[in-house]
Amino acid sequence: VMMPSKYTSDDSLDDAADCARLLGVRHDVIPIVPGVEALERMIPGLAGFAAENIQARLRMVTLMALSNSQGHMLLTTGNKSRRCIRPEPQSKPLPVGQFPDFHCAASFIDRITCQ
Repeated sequence: VMMPSKYTSDDSLDDAADCARLLGVRHDVIPIVPGVEALERMIPGLAGFAAENIQARLRMVTLMALSNSQGHMLLTTGNKSRRCIRPEPQSKPLPVGQFPDFHCAASFIDRITCQ
């Protein structure tokens, strides 16, 4: 699912379509612009980090809504391997948090787990 915003480049749109074609998978496009605009009207004066995070949050909500309505499992949009670090090569991995917070990390399955 490609969820372009007003900042999404034509190259990103083309790359997503090419990737889906090469993988032989569906390529759905659901623009998040109307949702961003609605939140900007709902909460006037958003700027900086708060305004930037709206896009990530809307993408997460969109993916969860599609998953719940269509009965699909949602694979995380983040990379759990980056949530795990080893302070020393032989030490136990420590979860460190890939996402700014877990409100934008909705999923039923993570691709990679700490070993």
